[in-house]
Amino acid sequence: MNDAIACNLSHSEEFATGIIEWLRGKGAILIVTHDHPDPDALAAAFALHHLILIKTGQEATIAFGGVIGRRENLVMVNELEIKSKPIEDLDLDTFNAVCMVDTQPGTGNNSYPVDRRVDLIIDHHQFKEQTHACRWVDVRPEYGA
Repeated sequence: MNDAIACNLSHSEEFATGIIEWLRGKGAILIVTHDHPDPDALAAAFALHHLILIKTGQEATIAFGGVIGRRENLVMVNELEIKSKPIEDLDLDTFNAVCMVDTQPGTGNNSYPVDRRVDLIIDHHQFKEQTHACRWVDVRPEYGA
């Protein structure tokens, strides 16, 4: 394994461990995707949901704005049994930790209110200014998804 790969794996492992320990015992956790989520947003949300459940025993709520409308996205959600809810159906005050995947605060492509706290960002788009305010950030534009 080359040094760059080893460094990224080490960073990823430390980052994941830090997130899990920070989330442990937090209570209600929200995972927000961009509006009208596509396969990479759905997969990222589902993976984070699974990681949190396996490592902490805590459930998380996956939320999105808009609809999951494309046939392939609906099939993915149904086949993988990805439980998600429209963000407008949620009381955002009930969540103690907020995560975003495949999006960032203030981008205009998610329905999460821009004036609310976001604790964790995992994304592959260009780093946005409002992301600096988040506690945990892993933004890697060099990744395709």
